[in-house]
Amino acid sequence: MDTREEDAAGSTKQADGRKNDEYARPIQRLDDKETLFMLLALHMEESPLCESPFSEPRGDQVIKMNKTGIVMCESNSLQRIVAMDCSRKQLHAVQLVIMHLTTMANGCNVYLSRKPCTECAKCLVQGKTYTLQNH
Repeated sequence: MDTREEDAAGSTKQADGRKNDEYARPIQRLDDKETLFMLLALHMEESPLCESPFSEPRGDQVIKMNKTGIVMCESNSLQRIVAMDCSRKQLHAVQLVIMHLTTMANGCNVYLSRKPCTECAKCLVQGKTYTLQNH
């Protein structure tokens, strides 16, 4: 009976030791806010709301659009997030954000999970966004 209690006590000590080892490892932190915004854009691409925009037939080819995530933040030192969204069936992510934030998009930093199509790039230029960074 005593050996069983010792075995049980020994196994819990080993489990506690393993837990302490896991907590002893240094936590990996993000280097900067830009990395966080890029990860958020990639996460928005995987959102259940995100859908591939419908394909556009052009001549003999059908151009398939990919799902895209977008994060738009202020360009000042705080870099607060202004908008986060993803593409839907009817509109691309950039078009959705620019449509909802017509004047607030002026001078914002934009983080996209993919390279924008020509229409989205046009919207970004007309919205006077500050920088464009993509994965």
